[in-house]
Amino acid sequence: MNGNERDSTFRSLRQRARQHDAADVVFTAREQTLHCFSALAEDGSPLFAVDATIDWCGDPQPASWSVSLQGQTGSTLLRLLGNASPVAQSDAELHVRFEAFFPGRLNAASRLWRLEPQAVELDGEVSGTAERWLLPMAGWQGDRQYITDHMNEDHIEQMQAMCRHFFAVAPQQVALIALDSEGMHLRADGQVHYLPFARCCDGTREVAMETVRLSAEAGAGPDHGAATAG
Repeated sequence: MNGNERDSTFRSLRQRARQHDAADVVFTAREQTLHCFSALAEDGSPLFAVDATIDWCGDPQPASWSVSLQGQTGSTLLRLLGNASPVAQSDAELHVRFEAFFPGRLNAASRLWRLEPQAVELDGEVSGTAERWLLPMAGWQGDRQYITDHMNEDHIEQMQAMCRHFFAVAPQQVALIALDSEGMHLRADGQVHYLPFARCCDGTREVAMETVRLSAEAGAGPDHGAATAG
């Protein structure tokens, strides 16, 4: 497998992993396995909620995060290995992202943790490193709020069309709740759906082009762009 093929494979794995809202987290040194509400950060590192009574202060904990990815030829066990630690309360961006997926889940009884991946395993075999898995900061991130607001204020009908076409649901209410370089999450009548992009989008204009393409494919018309670049 050459570099381009591997990058394409990892993009597909990240996109499939973003469709999951729960994962198994194993704290290796503690020999404890937890089934957690989970979502990936924009860069692909796992975020998950842990019972607040678990208070392992000090050094990051060796841990793994795993999900079973279903495909046309069967299932693949994706496992990320690295170090996990609580997310600081001052890191508002990660807390806001997690809350977008799970409103009210972070409270006095739970705390947000993050795994910093060091290795990637597929079905028990090491397949890559963090360098291959993690996404670099994208150029559109400074426009994140603009893109979100623009979609949710001006393109409700286009997102409803996407939901009908790609997910076979007809929501009354729909909103863009999270964005990454490889796709976007829509909340449709309370259910979260992930819509992958055909390519990695590093700039705001590329995001706009992808949303135009998805709108057109969904039958909403080729001129109904979403994240129009300024």
